[in-house]
Amino acid sequence: MTPQELETGYYYAYEQFYNWSSILRRCRYGEPGFAQRVFLNLAYKRVEPLYGLLGRPVRVGWLRPLFNWYTRSFPGPRSRAAQQRLLRATTRGKPNM
Repeated sequence: MTPQELETGYYYAYEQFYNWSSILRRCRYGEPGFAQRVFLNLAYKRVEPLYGLLGRPVRVGWLRPLFNWYTRSFPGPRSRAAQQRLLRATTRGKPNM
């Protein structure tokens, strides 16, 4: 595979992943948390191209409130455990932010 073929395939997959029908299908309309999943998908779709302008990755600590809001949106006993796993994953090996 040439670098050009790889790049072409990447952009094709990106467009397929972020087209409206794919977003709505993976957000599972009618299930709890649908609005949050749509919001996060659309937010990433709009913000991701800006990362290239920053020249460096966004610090995860800044995104923690968004992740906490997202995990709280799901009902049931999983939500607290999911929140704790997410908090551990976002702070592993990182200083407090």
